[in-house]
Amino acid sequence: MFDRVRKRATSARATLAAAVAAGALLVAPAVGTAPAADAAPLPAVTATRQETEVTQPGLTSVTVPDGAASVRVTLSGAAAADGTRGDVTTGTATIGESGPLRPGQTMTVVIGATGTTFGPSLFDARLAAAGGTGPAAAPPDRGMFPDAATQSQANTGPGRALLVFTLPVADIGGLPASVDFGAVTAPATAVRHVPVGSAGGAPLTLASITATPPFSIEPTGTTCATSAAIPVGGGCSIAVRVTVEARGPLTGTLTVTGDFPDGSRTLPLAAAGVDVPGAPGALTATAGDAEAVLSWLPPADDGGSPLTGYQIFRSEGQGAEPVLVGTVGPATQIHTDPGLTHNTPYTYVVRAVSAAGFSAFSPPATAIPLPDLTVTTAALADATADAAYTVRLQASGGVPPYRWSAAGTLPPGIMLDPETGELGGTPTTAGGYAFTVRVADGATPEHEAERALTLTVLSAPASAASPPPAGPADAQAGRAPEAAGEASGDGADTALWLWSLLGVVGVIGAVLAIRRLRAARV
Repeated sequence: MFDRVRKRATSARATLAAAVAAGALLVAPAVGTAPAADAAPLPAVTATRQETEVTQPGLTSVTVPDGAASVRVTLSGAAAADGTRGDVTTGTATIGESGPLRPGQTMTVVIGATGTTFGPSLFDARLAAAGGTGPAAAPPDRGMFPDAATQSQANTGPGRALLVFTLPVADIGGLPASVDFGAVTAPATAVRHVPVGSAGGAPLTLASITATPPFSIEPTGTTCATSAAIPVGGGCSIAVRVTVEARGPLTGTLTVTGDFPDGSRTLPLAAAGVDVPGAPGALTATAGDAEAVLSWLPPADDGGSPLTGYQIFRSEGQGAEPVLVGTVGPATQIHTDPGLTHNTPYTYVVRAVSAAGFSAFSPPATAIPLPDLTVTTAALADATADAAYTVRLQASGGVPPYRWSAAGTLPPGIMLDPETGELGGTPTTAGGYAFTVRVADGATPEHEAERALTLTVLSAPASAASPPPAGPADAQAGRAPEAAGEASGDGADTALWLWSLLGVVGVIGAVLAIRRLRAARV
């Protein structure tokens, strides 16, 4: 170890002697702040860069800036008079209170005829680049410059040293690109919290926080304080309030200033003044079998904010409190409420929902669920031509009273009573007749049901009371009294003749015989 130190000291003295002999012992201050193209990657923090360039031969003292985190060193060995090139050496060293390089420490750069060296002291060169006629460059100290590298025979000019210090600075982070308050029901106020973070390598200090009307800073909810440092990695928040007086869009800005790059950040602010939507209209409730089907119309005014849905409320019985029974999307205006009890009245109301809140309730609608209306008459008994026919159609469910109608062809002589559902009359023509009966109940709106039926009309049978055909003699004998009756015009004689002819047939048979005789005269 002693031999190594002695060798370094001897080399440094020789370099110093050469520099003094040449009259080139100089002390140069740190200059310049322009970025260096050869800077190596540094820790991931926002930082500034401070350059110090040494080009004059001899010894130069350089002071490490306060707050510097690292330094990038590039050394060039001078080319010889015959044009032989010198080496170029680079390396990055960390600056810290416990390391070989510390903030505020004075370091040395020596540019001599045989090369360029850099180190914490004159006798401790940790990085070196050989000149064109000098010996090879000394191996770098890997403990101080772990990434050091030498490019042999690269420099064709005079000796040179470039020191690039990295100094962490404060930066602001966490700010969103913009803040949108969304829909705010007018008149009202709303507050949003904007985060602020200390994202640089040094504590952040804010100088001012302002907002343009109708936005303002809410002191109670703001944890960021001006002129107070925010530690690295720490944060705070700004409470921004908006005051909404009426419906319509609102815009403004939030501006924050402090000791960060550019010194100022401005965020766009936006809000939308809205009202609650109007009430849905034209609500109807149609009763079904243990259910009610509701329908309604959207509100005429959405309040300036799109609807997000509808809520359906139901109450059972007089004075009962409405209970939420369903929610549907904004594009739906129909809802079925199942599982209800027959013959029980249910009252419904509907309200619209948006980001601004709830509308008023729609006018109510009531439904009384009942069994489905049905025509229960499934078939009809046959009718006979020229004979009276009556049947009463039957229905169930719905709300009585019922009203009946028929579509299709009823038998001639048959009619349907719309009030009683009685199908009756005297059919006159035999045949099969198909038709549809329809029943409507007394509900509002009414329910309807129908059924297809067929009524068959049979031909009338031959009459058993008709007398057999008479022979010639019988016909002559039978006409004598009639002729006498015709001559005398006496209806009594005709009647006596009929009584003697028919005997015990009876009065009904006599009447029929008279009708037939009169028809024969005609």
